[in-house]
Amino acid sequence: MGKITKGILGGFSGTVGSVIGSTWKGIDVIRSKPKMRKKSSTKSQIAQRKKFGAAVKFFSNIQDLVKIGFQEVAIHQTSHNVAIKENFKHFSYDAQKDELKIDYSKLIIANGSRPPVRNLVATESADNMFRIDWDYDAFEEIYKDPYIHFLFITEDGKVLPRMNIDILVAKQINIDMKKLGLSGNVHTYCFFNYTDSEGIHRTSDSAYVLINN
Repeated sequence: MGKITKGILGGFSGTVGSVIGSTWKGIDVIRSKPKMRKKSSTKSQIAQRKKFGAAVKFFSNIQDLVKIGFQEVAIHQTSHNVAIKENFKHFSYDAQKDELKIDYSKLIIANGSRPPVRNLVATESADNMFRIDWDYDAFEEIYKDPYIHFLFITEDGKVLPRMNIDILVAKQINIDMKKLGLSGNVHTYCFFNYTDSEGIHRTSDSAYVLINN
């Protein structure tokens, strides 16, 4: 039952029929009573929720990297939200097996105005040792903090410690799989970012390579 608080022409609190009265920040508010959902969720709706939940969880685990990778395109929204929108289609759900899948080869962990590194290659250099090489256009000395960021993810979805390297110093990196305790394939992503002469942060698109181990 509703209760009138300021006379017959004033606001009220509580429920009257299908209307709810309340106060928000000193303002009398009237809203309709929410309808009870009678229908159960469809298979499509369940799949969408499962996929969305998986995408949110995945990008929350690399949120610090996502903040850098999508900073150029995150206009009036968060980098995290942009990352989910860009990658939602790469998450799938098998209802029969109740199984979520991620197409790691198509994931984007950075989206910017600069092209990605070229010729990203991972080759086995020794027993359980892999070397990753890449090419990129030369940077001008006036650019500040040009870093290349690497992300490694195992086949079972485990996110490994990331690497941030001065791109002007390093032209390749070596990965000791045994030291990391890895025995399977590793999904590898990289992108670079820097601050240009006008103080604007620039980011490249991400590149992908699979370490076959």
